[in-house]
Amino acid sequence: MCVAGALGWAGIKPRALLQAMTSTSGSSENALVYLFESIDTVVDGVVLLQVGLGSWELCVGNVVLPDSLATHVR
Repeated sequence: MCVAGALGWAGIKPRALLQAMTSTSGSSENALVYLFESIDTVVDGVVLLQVGLGSWELCVGNVVLPDSLATHVR
């Protein structure tokens, strides 16, 4: 649920970025702040997803995942 919320919020945040970029009254620094916030939200969602999948695989059972998402214990 947290992952879906973070990625959903990341889909909403670019609206503020586009408004700041097209606004004639605001500064370009506001657009840069909104850009970094959008990127940060996407990264948060991906990290939550990876931690959740890794915890599930390590504690509960094997999950069939692509190699890029799999957690391997050596």
